[in-house]
Amino acid sequence: MSPTAPLVFLDTETTGLHPDRRIWELAMIRVTEKTERTVSVFVADVDLAQADLKALQLGRFHDRHPNHRPTTGPNPEPLPSGVWSLQEATVAQKVEAWTRGATIVGAVPSFDTEGLAAMLRRHGLCPSWHHRLVCVESMALPHVGWGTDGRPMGLAALAEKLDIEHEDADLHTALADAQLAQRIFEHLVVTR
Repeated sequence: MSPTAPLVFLDTETTGLHPDRRIWELAMIRVTEKTERTVSVFVADVDLAQADLKALQLGRFHDRHPNHRPTTGPNPEPLPSGVWSLQEATVAQKVEAWTRGATIVGAVPSFDTEGLAAMLRRHGLCPSWHHRLVCVESMALPHVGWGTDGRPMGLAALAEKLDIEHEDADLHTALADAQLAQRIFEHLVVTR
């Protein structure tokens, strides 16, 4: 049996792991029975007041965020095709519309949905995705076992264990992580 409700594979890059973290990059892949659409967004007005520098470094924030790259200036580098830089209020509206009624799939998607729920509520919106989230790292545990540290494997280790190709250089970008979560999900659901 396959899902009839939409699936939204998503990932966020944030200013930290703390409860009041802010999302600075988001990618969503919305899959229905008939369509697949992708959106990748930078939050143009991200609040960095409570940011953790290590978290920003992990996601290469200062190299990748269009408003904070060293090349930002009077003639900033254009964003890649299909990538947007939008105000947080607009991002929140897009998230609410894309995730409404959908099942969220990702790598520890509760981390992402906590940040997204806070963003939506800051802008007077209500999260309306399905309450049962799907974590590909947990899904894979019975198939691949525990990681070498005695914990579930992260995305990169999981992809390697399942022989799913990925580029290490792209990890910790929202789009690459969402796409890898989708490939792992499809591998586990289709090939098992």
